[in-house]
Amino acid sequence: MGSLRQDRREEGVCPICQECLKEAVRTDCGHLFCRACLAQHLEKASASGVRSCPLCRKPCSEGVLGAGYTCDSHQKKVCWFCEESRSLLCMECLVSPEHKSHNELTIENAISHYKERLNRRVRKLRKDICELQRLKTQEEERLQEMKMPVTY
Repeated sequence: MGSLRQDRREEGVCPICQECLKEAVRTDCGHLFCRACLAQHLEKASASGVRSCPLCRKPCSEGVLGAGYTCDSHQKKVCWFCEESRSLLCMECLVSPEHKSHNELTIENAISHYKERLNRRVRKLRKDICELQRLKTQEEERLQEMKMPVTY
């Protein structure tokens, strides 16, 4: 079995979405999938009680997605994000008294929400950088008019 990087080049397409592998994960049987594609498949499959590889149907362990996809308290698949505690929650965590009055989002909604917030911040930073560059240019022009050397 080759390295994950080598396998990505050789098998660079996810069999589920038919696109280039994103955050590739390997099943117990050795097949590669995008992490999100396999997570979605396993979520649907776990409803029937059978976690299996989408290609060969051999059993998959819950840990195939790696750390961060199972709850530390209950060792179950996470599917919610608690905004107050900034933590991922499984269904048992979601109904626990600890999170009763908290605002929870599905992981997909949380990703979308925080991605948009991040994009707004990036746009603001870009605008601020443009303004700083404009002010720097003005200052350089002013100093040139005064025939003084520019130092930074």
